[in-house]
Amino acid sequence: MNRLTPSFAFSVCLVAACVATAQSSDLWNWVDLNQAAQGAPKGVPDAASDLSGYAFEADHTQHIFYRSGNNRLNELYWDNQGWHWVDLSYVAQGAPNGVPTAAGNPFGYVFNSQGTQHVVYRGTNNRLNELHKDNQGWHWVDLSYVAQGAPNGVPDAASDLSGYAFEADGTQHIFYRSGNNRLNELYWPSQRAVLGQAGLALGGSKLRRAGSA
Repeated sequence: MNRLTPSFAFSVCLVAACVATAQSSDLWNWVDLNQAAQGAPKGVPDAASDLSGYAFEADHTQHIFYRSGNNRLNELYWDNQGWHWVDLSYVAQGAPNGVPTAAGNPFGYVFNSQGTQHVVYRGTNNRLNELHKDNQGWHWVDLSYVAQGAPNGVPDAASDLSGYAFEADGTQHIFYRSGNNRLNELYWPSQRAVLGQAGLALGGSKLRRAGSA
């Protein structure tokens, strides 16, 4: 059934399926997130990918992202009202023809100094996509289009994307393998996009620019 029931302690921690109890603060506890999450009219969609998650400390919330069987992007988030489900492919703004469907596993991270949340993924056409959330909601960006510095265009992805915010430097970084098995980076400096031989640039609250290896 591919229900959201993590089997490893690390995954369980990410999805907050393990919580401390008043009786035993040092024990793991299990939660069926498909059942616990609210907001899905026909029930929380089963997962067809691995889960990615983080805690957004500034907002006191927890977030999980995954691809469902129809290749749409889903989020479960926890606040003081419990778990909630969001169809990210529906709510994200900025995609003229709708948010592209996903292939593989999405990856999420927080950019604390910007107060933003980010999810990056490979589309079914192997292009690089980002969803980012600011105080206006979720937005979609075609990273393959906006990234600068690749003479022949940003190489398509042949792997999942991974990334992080480097808070001390005020930059964001995304990494992936292209079809020729070379290693590629997208990076975003806080003021302008710069392309290096091994880098691509993204956008502050929004990922944007590029370069490739």
